[in-house]
Amino acid sequence: MIQQSASEERHDTGGVHDPFPLTATQEAYLVGRDTAMRYGSVGCHGYWEWESTTADPTALATAWRALVARHPALRTVMCAEGGQRVLADPPEWEVTVNDWAELDPQEAERRLTRLRADRSRHVFDPLAFPLWDVQVSLLPGGRRRVHFSLDLLVADAWSYFHVLVPELTALYRGESPGPAPRRTFRDFVLERHHREATGPEWRRAEEYWTKRLDTLPPAPTLPQPPSAAGDDTRFVRLEDALDTVTWERLQKSAARRSVTPTALLAAVFAEVLRAWGGGDDFVVNVPVFPAIRAGDAYAGVVGDFTSTVLLEMRGEGATFTDRARQAQRQMWEDLPHSDFSGIHVARALARRRGRTEVGFPVVLTSLLGQPGRETRTDLGESVYTSTQTPQVSLDFQVAETGGELRWSWDHRAAAFPPGMVRAMFGAFGRLLRRLAGDAPAWEEQRFDLIPPDQAERRRAGNATDAPVPREPLTRALLDGARRHPHRPAVVSADGEVLSRGELAERALGLAAVLAEPGRPGVPVAVLLPKGRDQIVAAHGVTNAGLAYLPLDVDQPDGRLSAVLREAGVTHVVTDRDRERRARGLGAVTVVRVDEPYGREPLPDGLATATGDAYVILTSGSTGTPKGVVVPHRGAANAFGHMNELLRVSADDRVLAVSGFHFDLSVYDVFGILMAGGAAVVPDGDRGVDPGHWLELIRSRGVTVWNSAPALFELVVHHAEQHRIRLDGLRAVVLAGDWIPVDLPARAERVFPNVSVVASGGPAETCVWSIVNPLPRGYVCDGASIPYGVPMRNQRYFVLDGEGREVPDWVTGEMCVESRVGLARGYLGAESSPAFRPRPGSRTPAYWTGDLGRWRPDGSIEFMGRRDHQVKIDGVRVEPAETEAVLRRHPATRDAVVSAREVAGGKRLVAHVVPEPGRPVSTRELLDHAAAHLPRAAVPAAVELLDVLPLNANGKVDRLALSRRDLPAEPVRAGAGRVSGPVESVLALVWAEALDLAGEADPEASFFHLGGTSLQAARMTTRIGAVLDLDVDARLVFTHPTLREQAAALAEGEHGPRVLATCRAVLDTLADDSVS
Repeated sequence: MIQQSASEERHDTGGVHDPFPLTATQEAYLVGRDTAMRYGSVGCHGYWEWESTTADPTALATAWRALVARHPALRTVMCAEGGQRVLADPPEWEVTVNDWAELDPQEAERRLTRLRADRSRHVFDPLAFPLWDVQVSLLPGGRRRVHFSLDLLVADAWSYFHVLVPELTALYRGESPGPAPRRTFRDFVLERHHREATGPEWRRAEEYWTKRLDTLPPAPTLPQPPSAAGDDTRFVRLEDALDTVTWERLQKSAARRSVTPTALLAAVFAEVLRAWGGGDDFVVNVPVFPAIRAGDAYAGVVGDFTSTVLLEMRGEGATFTDRARQAQRQMWEDLPHSDFSGIHVARALARRRGRTEVGFPVVLTSLLGQPGRETRTDLGESVYTSTQTPQVSLDFQVAETGGELRWSWDHRAAAFPPGMVRAMFGAFGRLLRRLAGDAPAWEEQRFDLIPPDQAERRRAGNATDAPVPREPLTRALLDGARRHPHRPAVVSADGEVLSRGELAERALGLAAVLAEPGRPGVPVAVLLPKGRDQIVAAHGVTNAGLAYLPLDVDQPDGRLSAVLREAGVTHVVTDRDRERRARGLGAVTVVRVDEPYGREPLPDGLATATGDAYVILTSGSTGTPKGVVVPHRGAANAFGHMNELLRVSADDRVLAVSGFHFDLSVYDVFGILMAGGAAVVPDGDRGVDPGHWLELIRSRGVTVWNSAPALFELVVHHAEQHRIRLDGLRAVVLAGDWIPVDLPARAERVFPNVSVVASGGPAETCVWSIVNPLPRGYVCDGASIPYGVPMRNQRYFVLDGEGREVPDWVTGEMCVESRVGLARGYLGAESSPAFRPRPGSRTPAYWTGDLGRWRPDGSIEFMGRRDHQVKIDGVRVEPAETEAVLRRHPATRDAVVSAREVAGGKRLVAHVVPEPGRPVSTRELLDHAAAHLPRAAVPAAVELLDVLPLNANGKVDRLALSRRDLPAEPVRAGAGRVSGPVESVLALVWAEALDLAGEADPEASFFHLGGTSLQAARMTTRIGAVLDLDVDARLVFTHPTLREQAAALAEGEHGPRVLATCRAVLDTLADDSVS
């Protein structure tokens, strides 16, 4: 049992029915239940069921009446103006009896389930008596079920288990529970307030915690659910136990290492939280109980005596024993300073960081050392328990009962992904039992806590071994040219066809020119606009046994020159229109693709399966592009799998919309030919023209689409606007970026026969390495469409910062392992840290830098880039999470979030494209974000755009967005001084709420001026009273400055009334001043 130190007792001689203050814990419970608060909308509530065949409702009602008369806390209500009071003459009440004894057993169970759902989630009105409920259900077969529901504002769990239940049992038997307590909870509260005002312990504790504010880590950053939770506030309980023998053995193991049982359990809990992405260092909220509670003075008093300590759990330490001892040292250091409670610390942190609130929703409630709980009384056997607490997402409760260790995890189901807490709970029990029976486990550095079912599912998903391609990419064209020389290979926008035989002849002729001077390992650059000559050049270079390096003709010459110089390129393939430009890029030999080659074509290609096929440039962190060198068999492996998946045949045609310098274009050049199909090439002069592409789909018989999602979305959007419907397109592969969750359904409406495949993989994994074929009518259950499962001869792993696998739902870095499907490396680099095996493996692997998480169905969800993560006010934030929430707003078509350096640190800026015909304000989007995200992840500004800028690869140009000017703030006249009657009246309320000597700055945030969540709630009530108006409780949170509040009130539904009231208030004040 964790106990606070006690101070001297003081007895209040005032009126026992006079209002008295709330404790800090009670204040937090009251504010936290508000719907505007994160993890709000619930009361601090306990619900218990007892079952027997003998429970007597009449005797129970008599006993409970005696208990209510005996304990003032059971007659306590909260006061509207603040504080609490004990009712002298409470209203009449009854124990409700539900007579279901004659019902069909199934119907009785249904009613019992409905009653449990209602009572276990009930939120009492804190101003109304009673703050408890007792019912008895008479069930078929002579069963009796007693239901207790209690608002923990007036009685904590200790009061319930160690005062109310034992005394109720005695009274039910007709026995005396003993003398009534001399003291009351009111006495306790007044003593505590006196200590806070005058006691040196309080000042020392405040000083201790104030010094630690800047170094205190945040709460565990556990994974968020994949979709919005709506208004689901259910708490679910998981329970487990260690038998007496195992528990005693575990305690002895801990004692040998000088670790207390509570510190041991906290350390095991921390290991599980770390494994599930909680971070290395975090704070767990630990309820503590005053030592005076267990003494004579307050032993039998009912009330909410709990306080909290924010226990810092550090991940440092070579072994688990080290970390357990560290947790124990921290407990011993913190507890003497617990007069300044965790609630006070959280408020101080919020003020220090200029935030409305700082939450610590993960709780560890240790009741070890307390008297054991009774699981069986005259009222029956305990059969069900449920607790819920506002602003808490996970409450780990542990106690000793009958010599056994029993623990439960009450968790807010909608706060976590499905099944995740249950998996964590199982891992906790397995680790606890292992430590009880395996001494060496105490000295391990880290534990493998992946649940067995998850590990097995991943092994099955990574069982992708298949025959390795033995032929190069070029072989399909050469063999096809011999067997079917007249079949089309490339179709131009104007309908001109280049047959397989013609393409092979031109490619082998170009290969003859390049083969002799070409040097293995040195790529040949290709500088050509969109058109069939690009395809000729790629086949020509590769048939010469060399790798081609596609250049973007829209890049400036200086950048192209740098690329050629870095790559050591000596030959550039181009055409007549670009010949002079190519020669100006450096000391290179120019070969034209559009003139006779002057020598006999090669009789056959020189490429090999293990040779290099192409070099794709990717952005580098230094600003200099890196050349990814891809072998033939790596790309052939991906194309063979995709062709089988899509059932591509000689009847298929792919529209080559992807930029030639983007690796998706390699499929258009080689992959379609491997299945006998052809590529349709758009008119390069038309640029990004979805109308042109739709026309080619119709007129050229395009059946397959392959691009980044943004390009396909343009086509779908254009078709929707022009009411175009085409039956021919049957397969779409989207890769390289986020896929809008509604795009597959929209695509099916435009292309009725289409199937969409989500795919991905960086260029270093040979075009595609992961795939997700979406079923017809697919509906995304989250904020993004999953990446999918590993492709043939590829294995995927999601790893933490130390290279260990992480459980389902936990974000980590995606690592791809393959002996076939990886790039050779980066051009000119002997090695790269990105290409290295996983710890404990010898298989080649590529560490992608992409973040992902496993889902329970065995697929991986893309979560953004590792290097996109930023810290906002010391909190780690992934902008992709903010993007996902913004995309869930019904008026949002797409959203991208960037981080900016501004005065005061980093802030997020959201760039949002609204849905056509769905007007939305930036304030509405910010409110939506604030309702679903930690405050650090809420954007500081929102910019509304018609379209998101795309880069040359058809991806969203995040760099361009990050360089845009910040959205301008609205001009506010008279900043710094209040103006107008509404602002003037609000300034008076602000000054009163914040105890300001002068006038509040109308531009300053309420919370930046030191306001707390409790003060905000009180001030909202005060504003409503002054204006004689029901004011939204979220006013201060959604409009934190005085000026914003005034505008919201004056421009709202009751604006004229607000203005008239404020003028009347000012007139009254003026008259009083004159008088």
